[in-house]
Amino acid sequence: MSTRKARLIDLEKREENSEPIQVLCLGMCRTGTSSLLAALKMLGYTPLHMSHIVEDTHLKRLWVEAIESTFIDKSSQKPYGRPEFDILLRGFDATLDIPCAIFADQLINAYPEAKVILTTRPVESWIKSMQGTIWQLMRWPSYRILRYVEPELVGSFLKLLEAIFHVHNGNKYGGAEAEEAFLAHNQRIRELVPAKNLLELSPPFDLTTLCDFLGKPTPSCGYPHVNSTDEYISRISERRNKSIIMAMMRLLKFLLQLLPVLIVSGGFWMMFK
Repeated sequence: MSTRKARLIDLEKREENSEPIQVLCLGMCRTGTSSLLAALKMLGYTPLHMSHIVEDTHLKRLWVEAIESTFIDKSSQKPYGRPEFDILLRGFDATLDIPCAIFADQLINAYPEAKVILTTRPVESWIKSMQGTIWQLMRWPSYRILRYVEPELVGSFLKLLEAIFHVHNGNKYGGAEAEEAFLAHNQRIRELVPAKNLLELSPPFDLTTLCDFLGKPTPSCGYPHVNSTDEYISRISERRNKSIIMAMMRLLKFLLQLLPVLIVSGGFWMMFK
């Protein structure tokens, strides 16, 4: 008989979510989710996006656990459901991007009253964008090395990304399998959500359409457009450089701790040589 593992989520304080989830944006990353994040914030929502998770090591570990418990290691860990998502999503009233997108079934079941938005784009351009951004960084030699020498910032990020794409497409970063996974993800959401509760957004994005769906007045400023490929690469390069500095500081701390031992050892060697 298998014994369930202790879960990190069970150590979190349980309290009622004061801001129940109102909007589930379940399109995959690189489908305009950052621009939609800006639009939702402009409309008064408090959304959770990967950009929030990536800077919080503990939160990344919780999401890795959610993925492993729900999709990978079901026999030894209890899958995440409404009680767990209420903790993970505490303080937010909307979700966007990965890792939330791969939990479409679970989140729709947990929050049946939430409106659902699916951001899409042509599959060929999605693959190209992914290969120029997220999938590119996952293959950078510097990132692969930093995964082991600096586990807090980059290491935990790569572990989360690999878990996400293991579930999404078996960690296939191009080709027919990646294309089929993207199309199947979008089709699954269309099947899960009644048409009246689903808004599908694709370029060119329209703010009036979004506001009408959410029952919000339309601002005059127009739909925001952010997070181009160049902007994304710039941010992840900055994160890599920050991680390198953290790794060097960890090494320096280790050497300083080792220095007295080396001095004493050297002294004994000089005395008895």
